[in-house]
Amino acid sequence: CDDGGVASATCNFNCTTATCGDGIVNPLFTAPGAAGPEQCDPPSEAKGCSTDCRFEHCGNHVKDPGEECDGTDFGPDGNPDALICAADCHIERCGNGRLDPGEQCDDGNSVSGDGCTGGSLTTGGCVFEFCGDHVINNTNTTTHVHEDCDDGGLSATCNLGCTTARCGDSIVNPLFTAPGADGPEQCDPPSEANGCSATCRFEHCGNHVKDPGEECDGTDFGPNGNPLGTLICSASCHIQRCGNGILDPGEQCDDGNNVSGDGCSGSLSPLGACVLEVCGDSVPNNNNPVSHTHEDCDSGGVNRQACNFNCTTPACGDGIVNPAFTPLDAPGPEQCDPPSETNGCSASCQFEHCGNGIKDPGEECDLEDFGPAGNPGNFTCAADCHIQRCGNRRIDPGEECDDGNTLSFDGCSSSCIIEFCGDGIPNNNNAANHTHEACDDGGVSTTCNANCTAAHCGDGIVNPLFVPLGALGGEQCDPPSPGHGCSITCQFEHCGNGIKDPGEECDLDDFGLGGNPDGTLVCSAECHIERCGNGRIDPGEACDDGNADACGTCSDDCKSIISAAAATGLLLTPPGSAYHEGDFFILDDGLTMFMVTFTKLNISGPGIIQFDGTETTTQMADQIANTIRGSGLRIDPVVIGSTGIVTLANRQPTTKGNQHTANMVTAVGFFLSDLAGGKAGDCANATGCLTDTDCLSYRCDRTTQTCAACTVSTDCSTNLCVGSRCQVCTQDGECGGPGHHCTNGVCQ
Repeated sequence: CDDGGVASATCNFNCTTATCGDGIVNPLFTAPGAAGPEQCDPPSEAKGCSTDCRFEHCGNHVKDPGEECDGTDFGPDGNPDALICAADCHIERCGNGRLDPGEQCDDGNSVSGDGCTGGSLTTGGCVFEFCGDHVINNTNTTTHVHEDCDDGGLSATCNLGCTTARCGDSIVNPLFTAPGADGPEQCDPPSEANGCSATCRFEHCGNHVKDPGEECDGTDFGPNGNPLGTLICSASCHIQRCGNGILDPGEQCDDGNNVSGDGCSGSLSPLGACVLEVCGDSVPNNNNPVSHTHEDCDSGGVNRQACNFNCTTPACGDGIVNPAFTPLDAPGPEQCDPPSETNGCSASCQFEHCGNGIKDPGEECDLEDFGPAGNPGNFTCAADCHIQRCGNRRIDPGEECDDGNTLSFDGCSSSCIIEFCGDGIPNNNNAANHTHEACDDGGVSTTCNANCTAAHCGDGIVNPLFVPLGALGGEQCDPPSPGHGCSITCQFEHCGNGIKDPGEECDLDDFGLGGNPDGTLVCSAECHIERCGNGRIDPGEACDDGNADACGTCSDDCKSIISAAAATGLLLTPPGSAYHEGDFFILDDGLTMFMVTFTKLNISGPGIIQFDGTETTTQMADQIANTIRGSGLRIDPVVIGSTGIVTLANRQPTTKGNQHTANMVTAVGFFLSDLAGGKAGDCANATGCLTDTDCLSYRCDRTTQTCAACTVSTDCSTNLCVGSRCQVCTQDGECGGPGHHCTNGVCQ
């Protein structure tokens, strides 16, 4: 064929007839029975090319060689059992060695009892077999844990782990009873040393079985039994008897033997004696000195010449006073023990004491016995056996003191007479043993105080004969405390001593370091410089309010008194017929402004005066006065009879009340003056003052004597602080809560 050198559905590009198997892949040629054009050539199952020259692969819906199925193609036999073809072209079934959907396991067979249950090739099976499923797994012991048995849990023959129950398997099975056992297992493995018997039962004292290590248990005394019935088995499974080393009932002791004389008496009887042997039982215990307190002797608990009460052999020096024992060379029985010269017990255990006429160790003498040297100085032996003499540190008869030496000037003279401050002798030889004297003039002098210390300003002692350096005379005070009454030269500080002391501006002609260069300063009798503004009324002054300003209650030259006065004013009202709707006037008390309005309308409120034109002059005056009273202004209105005149007066007597008024009343005959005439109360803060009426804040700080703002009401004498200024009150409501009242301008 020849289709122009290109492949066609029947002709290859090399002009040969297209066939499957010609070794030429012609994508336009479709082999008979093929699902599509050629994909490979030549066909080879081993290389994945089918007999119709198509690629062989799982998922092409053709059961190719090596596949059990592909899609719905199960081969010539079809799918009569409704098999399922897996995505990797194998049939899903139990026993194919693949874990298919719905399977817990698949060990490549359909046999049960090997750890994975078997089933039909199409359904069921392939579920894990486990201990407790009532199936004994033992078909293939190489692929799973072998089960001896499986009773679905614990039983009399099978353990929880599916092993055959036996004593010695280290598993305690309370349903299993070992051969020869008197009951079910209690322990496993058996171990006599650890309390588990050969039949896996607990071994313990009290089980009425004589177990290894027990002498008996209850009535079980072993093969030999208890033929005489005299043996007693203790609660700890040993036979009670003297000599077993155990303190049994009725025994005082048990040292593990039946020998007496070793602290515990013995007996060969089953119950035995085993009674404590003690010192005082008249039996010397000396058989075994290693195991008890050895007795030298036993005199029945009393002292004897040859035996102490504590069963030891008596000897001077044994620490026991035995009045029945006479030591060697002693004049009589023991009086003390052990011997000690320092404690008054001689070497032969006799009392040593002063007054026995023998100079014992530690004594200087005893009565007439002064020792080998005798009494060359005609000394006297004291009742406590020491030689009476000055310097022995004992105050003997005729002595006032005794400091252990015969030196003078150390507080005790060489003749043992007390040396004291004031005896005219400075005591300074031994400052460590007495109060050292710096001097001793026999009393107060210009250099020495009465207590024998050197006088100086600052020693805390007032010595009127001592004149400190720079002082005008003898000490007047001590210690010095400048500013508190005692100067640095120990003189009294006081106005008039001619010295400017702390707290003084001057004293007579002493004006301090700055002096009085032009001679114009005058020092008052109270030691302050006379000048206007010092708060003191000096000669030539009519007043002094603490400042030299033209404010407050005194003029700037202190010549004129300015009496505090309240600002006043005058209001004249015509009858109601003269007023017009909307007439008003404004008052100011220095703290608050208040407007009074006249209206014929039926309205009410603070500052509103209603009128209808029929009111008399007196009625209008009363209405105006009542309105001002209810305004809260610190202005007191007073109606003068039926004249229509209302006088106005500020309650606080200061210049603060001097305020302008605003008169917008058109009524003919209405008159309103400014408030004027207030005096004082005009000094700014920090200005000197004497009284509250000097200050604009109406508060004179008594500590600094200057005008100051208030922060709380208690700062004010009126007990009312408003906006940093003290104010007189006008009504109770300004003074706080219930119980507080305004009385004469003061909150109480």
